[in-house]
Amino acid sequence: MNITEHRHYRRWINAKARCYNPNDTHYKDYGGRGITMSDEFRNDPRAFCEYLDSLPGFGPEKTMDRTDNDAGYYRENLRWATRSQQQSNRRRYGKGITFDKRARLWKVRWRIDGKLFYYGYYKTKEEAIARAIETCPGTYRTLR
Repeated sequence: MNITEHRHYRRWINAKARCYNPNDTHYKDYGGRGITMSDEFRNDPRAFCEYLDSLPGFGPEKTMDRTDNDAGYYRENLRWATRSQQQSNRRRYGKGITFDKRARLWKVRWRIDGKLFYYGYYKTKEEAIARAIETCPGTYRTLR
């Protein structure tokens, strides 16, 4: 069978685009925050598709999921999950920093129990990251 006809080939195309194509609409949530693919999967769609075939649980109500939302597409981090499992596997706090275009400054803020807490504005991204690390309500993970 031609690999482009494999049932998981589009998953490989989409995952790769999210990780490596800055023009992809989801890049900021994947490649933009350091999510990558193992070299094996990035360079070999057949290896990716065959690995997905080997995972237990594939079915009509399941989608591909990364068990660690802050890690990439590699063997130990992929599974088939229901929509509700995927919903609970989200970034808990975000990255804590955003760039405020109006103020032209970096802003540190965290959403905790549905409420936003602000921790100031900073001239550089490095200053904002340092403050985000200090104030993170959980375990802060730097962008990879």
